[in-house]
Amino acid sequence: MPAGESCHERQTELRRFNAAHPGVSLSLQVRSTQQVAGLVASQQLDLGVISGIQLSDPGIDMQTLADSRLVCVLPPGHRLSQHELIRPADLEGELFVSLGTEQDLRYKIDNVFDQAGVSRQLLIDTQLHYAACGFVLAGNGVSIVDPVTAQHYARLGLVVKRFEPRIGYRYSLIFPRNRAQSALARGFVSLLRAELQSLQQRSNGLFEML
Repeated sequence: MPAGESCHERQTELRRFNAAHPGVSLSLQVRSTQQVAGLVASQQLDLGVISGIQLSDPGIDMQTLADSRLVCVLPPGHRLSQHELIRPADLEGELFVSLGTEQDLRYKIDNVFDQAGVSRQLLIDTQLHYAACGFVLAGNGVSIVDPVTAQHYARLGLVVKRFEPRIGYRYSLIFPRNRAQSALARGFVSLLRAELQSLQQRSNGLFEML
């Protein structure tokens, strides 16, 4: 899985998988997307979970896990905390935690605000969604991040709101192309999909799966 993902959901899934498959050894590795792709392509990993990016690698098969959307995150007590929906104009002049310029997602988000003619204070950026959530939770601005990471930080007090216009965000599974998926890998994927469906049901519409 890429470093930008929350580890909490994956750890929960691993505990449940271990309970269902006693004696099976598991390894959870948090790496950059490119590192995960390289390990999967070289068959050092059975599968990888990546997000927000499309890969073109002859050694990898990719499957869509969930098509979702980015959400807006606010610090506790923010002036917009009672809004059900956040639009670009609502964030005029706000200190904004941006995703780093190495990510195409940064340009999609910036384009939404540019099209709306909205100015933000772009003083902080990070490559990692969970780091952006950490900055916001500490009161250092607002941000637009992936919904799974946002839902984890909501447990810690982060305010998560629906954002319009929709900015799509895809979670994907990747597998070694020249190796059949094992029964254990298929079982883990089934568990992962079930966990995401459960998250969708308890997220009050903030995590959608198309």
